[in-house]
Amino acid sequence: MTAATLPARPIRAPLSRAARRLGGGAALLLAWSGIGGIVSVQQGANTWADAWSASATLAAPWPMILVQLVAAAVAVFGRGRPAITGTAVLLLAAFLSAISGFFDGQFAREGLSPAYVVLQTALITTAAGVVVLAALRLRELVALRRAR
Repeated sequence: MTAATLPARPIRAPLSRAARRLGGGAALLLAWSGIGGIVSVQQGANTWADAWSASATLAAPWPMILVQLVAAAVAVFGRGRPAITGTAVLLLAAFLSAISGFFDGQFAREGLSPAYVVLQTALITTAAGVVVLAALRLRELVALRRAR
């Protein structure tokens, strides 16, 4: 086959600013959970078995990480109704992560060092930031849908 006979590839529009920002924020949140679980094991706050469970001290539980990963991919790269749904799911998941960081009994619990609590605060702050970024992406997607 020559270049002249290859089928044309559909041209995909570049990602919007809101999508790129949400992608970056979601990637940071997912990285925090991955690295946070490792740090919690290294610091003795969790074991490998519970570093990404409901008793994790520096990471989201693995089911929440999976939901955030899939929702982020759909929110950033999707279009139309699937992107709106993915963004809404990511917004809710990040909100639940931020809130549970305060109310699950793990935040600043006895025996954690001040530096560890700073890391916990950074994880919670990142989750809250993703909530804001997802809200901005959702606003953008809804506006695009209404404009059609």
